[in-house]
Amino acid sequence: MLAAIQGLIGDTLADEKPILASPMTFRVDGVPVPPEQFAAHVPVPTTRLVVLLHGLVETEHAWRLGHRPTYGERLEDDLGYTPVFVRFNSGLHISENAAQLSALLARLVDSWPMPVHEICLIGHSMGGLVMRSACHQAEDSGQKWVRSVRQVVCLGSPHHGAPLEQFVHYTSAALDLLPETRPLSTLLRRRSAGIRDLRQGSLVDEDWRDLHVDTLRARAVKEVPLLPGAEHYFVTTTITHSPKHPLGVIIGDGMVLSGSGSGRGRTRRLDLDAVNGLHIPAANHFSLLNHDAVYEALRSWLTSMPRRPRQVDTLWP
Repeated sequence: MLAAIQGLIGDTLADEKPILASPMTFRVDGVPVPPEQFAAHVPVPTTRLVVLLHGLVETEHAWRLGHRPTYGERLEDDLGYTPVFVRFNSGLHISENAAQLSALLARLVDSWPMPVHEICLIGHSMGGLVMRSACHQAEDSGQKWVRSVRQVVCLGSPHHGAPLEQFVHYTSAALDLLPETRPLSTLLRRRSAGIRDLRQGSLVDEDWRDLHVDTLRARAVKEVPLLPGAEHYFVTTTITHSPKHPLGVIIGDGMVLSGSGSGRGRTRRLDLDAVNGLHIPAANHFSLLNHDAVYEALRSWLTSMPRRPRQVDTLWP
C-alpha cells in the first residue's frame, strides 16, 4: 500500500509527509541496509553485481511474483552474481531517483571489499528508465562506478512514453473545461511527478524544470544516448499471441506498447539492437517481473558476454 501511495503522490509526500516517503535504499529481506554495510549481509561477496530496480507503485518484493525465486537469486545460484535489490519512491521525478541511485552505487562500489569488475542493471518498467538516467548522469559527472556497467536490461520500459499517462494528461485538460467535471480533473492532476515523466519517457531535469506540469504541449524531451561500452537488452510483451494483432498493437502489455519498449517510435528511435531484444507473447506488463522465458534470456545474455580474465571472483581462496 505504501508503494502504491508513493507512486501516486510520492513527490507530495516527500515535501509534506517525509515519514511516508523514504529515500532510495538497498534492501536485504525487506530491511534497509546502507551501502557501506551491504557486503556484510552477503554470504559471499563477488566481483559481479546485479542491481534490480522495480517499477512504478512497486517495491523490491514485486520480483517475487508467483512466490518464486527472483532473477537476482537465480543469477546468484547459476552465475555467481551478487544481487542488490533497490527500493525507491516511484512518485519522484525519474531524474531525481536516478541521482539517488548513482550516489548509492558510488558508495557501494567504493566500500565493496574487492574491485567490482561487472555490474548488470535490470529494471522493470520505470526502473529501466531510472537506470538509464543514472548511467547518463554518472557518465557526465565522471563517476567511476558506471565504468563497471556491462549490461543494461529493460523489462517493459516505456522509453518513448506510456499511452495511459498520455491519455490521462489530455483527459484531465478536457475535464477542466466544464465546472461539472472540474473536480475529476483536479483529482487526476494530483498524480505524481514520476507518473508525469512517463508521458514521454523523460530522463533529465531539463525535461520538467521550469515547465508547468499541466502544459498540454510539453517541450521536446532530451534524447539520452545509451551508455557507451555496455550491452543493452530489452524485453517486451503483448496480451495477444502476436504483437501485430490489432489489440496487441493498441494495448501492448496493458501499460506499455511494444514500440516504446523496444525504442522504436514514429518520430523517436533509441539505438537498441533488435538482436538484443525478446518478445514474450500472451503475457502482461507485470509478468515480466518473474517469467521463465525472461530468466532464460537473462542467463543467455550474461553468459554470452565476452569477459576480461579475472584472477579473483569471490572472497573464497
